[in-house]
Amino acid sequence: MKKKTVGSVMAVAMLFAISLFFVGGTYARYVSTFDGTGSVDIAKWAVALKNGGEAVDEKEFELTLKAVDNEHVVTGKIAPSVTATGEVEVELNGTEVSVDVISSISETAVKDALTQLGVVNTDNNDISVAVTVAKDEGATNIKEITGNGSEATPYLVALNSNANGFGETDKIKVTVTVTWTNTDANSTTHTEIGEKAATGSATLKVPFKLQIVQHIEGQKYTPAGA
Repeated sequence: MKKKTVGSVMAVAMLFAISLFFVGGTYARYVSTFDGTGSVDIAKWAVALKNGGEAVDEKEFELTLKAVDNEHVVTGKIAPSVTATGEVEVELNGTEVSVDVISSISETAVKDALTQLGVVNTDNNDISVAVTVAKDEGATNIKEITGNGSEATPYLVALNSNANGFGETDKIKVTVTVTWTNTDANSTTHTEIGEKAATGSATLKVPFKLQIVQHIEGQKYTPAGA
């Protein structure tokens, strides 16, 4: 092969190699990597129970019920045909979620309370306990309160759709009512309670539980261990 021809072949081979180098480089893709952290503010939970303006221990508190005036019963005392009520206040200031209020009263609670008074026959429902919830008159960011307070249908204290959260005036009133209905057929049992009171040691104490939990649409609250 002539030197000129060899030189031409080598030149072409070198150009081909160089072109492969550049063409090969075009197969590398552009890559940009970003390491980030997603963040979102957490809705606040700031529920406080107040009794007469004083903060209440969330583990246990005693609510004094006031008997409705009855001209035939000593003021402040409960007896057949008398109702007694007590009220606590729940402050929601700073809370940024709707809440459910669940009031639980054991079916045997009243019977147990009467048993502690020494009453043997407790197979009647003349003494009943009810818990109701209503919003304070000054509440502005409470849209409405619905439900009946049971575990299946709690009282729903709903935020206004345009609210930023519950404010200082957003309070709910929880009223506990004990009603002693007169039933003449149960006079013996009722008399036993009155006779026990005559010894100076009869106070009717009926336990109830109040739970305030975040409302989650379509999801029933199930406490741990239940």
